[in-house]
Amino acid sequence: MPRAERPAPPYAQIADYYRTEIVEGQRQPNARMPAIAEIAREWDVSASTAAKAVGLLQVEGLVYTSPQGSFVASPRGTRTSRTPRDRVSASPAQRVAANGETVTVNAAGTVPAPAYVAEVLGVEPGTEIVRREEVAWHGAHAAELFVSWVPAGNVMEIAGLLDGEPVPGRAITLIETITGRRPAYGRDYVRGRAADAREAAALRLPIGAPILAGTHVWSDDEGVILYGEWCMPSDQVISYGYAVPAVEAP
Repeated sequence: MPRAERPAPPYAQIADYYRTEIVEGQRQPNARMPAIAEIAREWDVSASTAAKAVGLLQVEGLVYTSPQGSFVASPRGTRTSRTPRDRVSASPAQRVAANGETVTVNAAGTVPAPAYVAEVLGVEPGTEIVRREEVAWHGAHAAELFVSWVPAGNVMEIAGLLDGEPVPGRAITLIETITGRRPAYGRDYVRGRAADAREAAALRLPIGAPILAGTHVWSDDEGVILYGEWCMPSDQVISYGYAVPAVEAP
C-alpha cells in the first residue's frame, strides 16, 4: 500500500504560501517582503527557518534581497545585451541610446593596481589607476555589472571618470573625446560561472546563481586604453555577427 504523504517541512510551507501570493499577483514586483523576524513570529518558527524559506524564494528568482530588505522580483524575460565589440564599434550616440539603457555608478576613483590588472595594463603592481564600477539597467532590471580599469596618465585629468556620475556612452567615449585615443584592437573572453557576493548583490541575484561573465581589452598602437570586466544574469543573451572567410574547395 502507498505510504501516507508526509507534510512539507515548515520552511517549504512558508515558501509555498508566499510563492502563491507572488505568482497570483497578490504581491507586486518590488513590493517589500515581511522581515525575517516578522515571518518567524507570524509562523511561530525560528529565524533560521524563516530565512531558509526566503532563501528558497530567492533561488527561484521570485524574491531579491538587498541591504534594505527582501523584495518581490519583477518577472524576467530574455533580454539582449550588447557585446564589448558592439559597444566599442558603435558611434557615441549609439552607445548612449541603445536598448533604453540607464547606468548607475557604484564606485569611481583611483586605486593601487591589483597584480592581475597591472599585468594587463602593462604597469607595475600598486601603480595608481582609475577604477569605475557601474550597473546597467533595462527598466527595473539589473542587466549588467561592469568594471573599467584605465591606466592613469593623462586620463587622470578626465574628471568625469573619477566622480560618481554616469558617463554618457560609458568610460571609453569620454577617453576618446579627451585624449583622441580610439581602440584599434580588442579581445574578449567570456565564460559561464557562479556569481560571487558582490556580483549577486549588484545584479539582485542569489549568491552562486549562474551568470555570464567576461573581460575585454581595448588597445591602440600606444598600448592598452581600457581593461573591462563584466557579468550579467543568465537570462541575458549576447550575439554578434562575423564574416566567414572564403575557403577553396578541396
